[in-house]
Formats: sequence, structure tokens, C-alpha cells
Amino acid sequence: MRRIPIAFFFALPLATIASVAFGQPSAATSGTSQDTAGRVQPSYFEFASSAWFEEKGALTPALAEALSAQQSDSIQLRMLSDCLISNTHGIRYVQVYMLNPGAAPLPIERADATLLGISLLFQVEGEWKSFKTFPQSYCGNSFWQDTLPAHSYMTMNVDVYTFFRGSIPTPCKVVARIGTQVLESPIFTTRLTAMQDQALHQP
Repeated sequence: MRRIPIAFFFALPLATIASVAFGQPSAATSGTSQDTAGRVQPSYFEFASSAWFEEKGALTPALAEALSAQQSDSIQLRMLSDCLISNTHGIRYVQVYMLNPGAAPLPIERADATLLGISLLFQVEGEWKSFKTFPQSYCGNSFWQDTLPAHSYMTMNVDVYTFFRGSIPTPCKVVARIGTQVLESPIFTTRLTAMQDQALHQP
């Protein structure tokens, strides 16, 4: 089951909760937009993306080569070729490696077991677009500062299971805002539904 803030979940109207659970747009809270023919369409919303941290480890020469790591003092996002993983319940994630190939430790602002500022961008007709998302809320005690040691990595599993329910292949990448840095992962391919594809084509 997807992890979302409990307080926010119960704040949603029942019609909205049902619409998200079954992959349908919610006209009750989302407002409307127009398609290319000028017809009014309900806006489509997704839950905001989350990245769940799994482990830290040493960035060995073999792993750095497999991830195509570059010599740098900044954080990098990388993936292995088999980056798509599933848990025991069949929920799909994309596993991203956050690398610190430099000689100094780097701070990372955290929120519980996740990271703020994670989003997914999808390539549609040569443009990178994101879905409209519901807001997130966190407890004030959730925020703390982590450290990524020198020459090390941290893996994070980013929720993508709602983007593999269809058959339309769509390039996607993870974007993370860490401090003043905006980091992008390599591109992987999702499988969107017709409704999701239509939503990305809306202005």
C-alpha cells in the first residue's frame, strides 16, 4: 500500500479518495481544463512522489563504474540497468543511487525516511512534463539533517507503481532538489494509461 500522510488522506473528500484509488480524475476538487477540441475536461491528479531510503554503503570502484559515476564534489543520481524493482506485494519502485564521489561528506535534508523535493518528469512530444499532484503534509518533528559520507552512496526507492498500469511507453526521469542542487536521474521507461497520457497532453 502506498505510504501517504494519514492526516492528509482523511482530509480528502470521499469522492476524491475513491477517484484516486481507482485511477479516475476527480472533478470535485480538481477543477477543469480544456482539451485540444475546446471541450471541458476534469483535471487529473496524482499523489506526489516519495523516495524511501534503503541503505548506505561504500562507493567501490566496481560500483562507480557500473553506475557511470563522474569525478565530482557534488551529489549525483545514477541507476543500474535493472533499476525497476518490486516488493513482496507487487508494488513497483525505481531504485536510484545517490552518490557522493567526492572527498568530503555532504549534508542532506530529510523528512523521516524520505526526502522532500522529489518529482517525476515525463517526456511528451519532446517536452518534459509533470502531473498535477495533491499537496503533502509532514509533522514538524519529521525534519532532520542526514549526511552522505565521502566516497559513498545511498539508495532510495521512488514510488512509480501508478505509472506502470497502462501500455503507453513514456520516458521518465526522477528530479530531486537537494539544498541548492537540482539533480536528474537517467531516463527510464514507464507504461502509462490512456487517461494519464491524455492528462500530460493537456495545457
